[in-house]
Amino acid sequence: MFSARNIIILLIVAAVAGFAFLSLIQPSEPIITPSPAPTEPSDIVVIQSLPDSSMPETSEVRSPDGKMKLIMKETTSGDNTTYSFSISGTEEDSKKTVFSRTVLMGASMEMSPNAWSPDNKYFFIIEKSGNSINYLVFRANGEYFSENEQYIDVVPLFAQKNTGYTLSDITGWDSETLLHVYSTKEGLKGPSFWFEIPSKAVIQLASR
Repeated sequence: MFSARNIIILLIVAAVAGFAFLSLIQPSEPIITPSPAPTEPSDIVVIQSLPDSSMPETSEVRSPDGKMKLIMKETTSGDNTTYSFSISGTEEDSKKTVFSRTVLMGASMEMSPNAWSPDNKYFFIIEKSGNSINYLVFRANGEYFSENEQYIDVVPLFAQKNTGYTLSDITGWDSETLLHVYSTKEGLKGPSFWFEIPSKAVIQLASR
């Protein structure tokens, strides 16, 4: 006769054996890796737009008697800037464009506050490019100085006079036809000169 203790042990062994048998005959579950969610098409479209041309900037210089205006309009588009110079009298409808030029980045054009000659017949503008600077003199009525000479470029004409000095600045007019020129030589300040319009004569002054 089996004792109660032996019967309990046999039942436990049978249960363990049955569980092991069922584990062997039951197929194993496959390991399922979730697929990544499909990429949704983006609603954002990146457009690289070209910069728009800036609005023109306008500035003006009045003649000493206030009767005439030199007007500069500056329009930038990309790397280029266009400068347009106009003359206007007391009546706005008399405005007339006398000169226009487009320059690349690094170059510019300016107006001097003393651009006008005292009799309002001439004016000059300043052109800068790198380390060079030019002074261009125009007739206020827009007429050429000669058939192929719209303006007088003072710097190369001054250099042709072989004064031994380099033109460094033009500050304005000492009379209706005389531009006041400052000079340098080997980095040192030189004498002052007059540059006469329209003869293009260069006259050295006794004082600086």
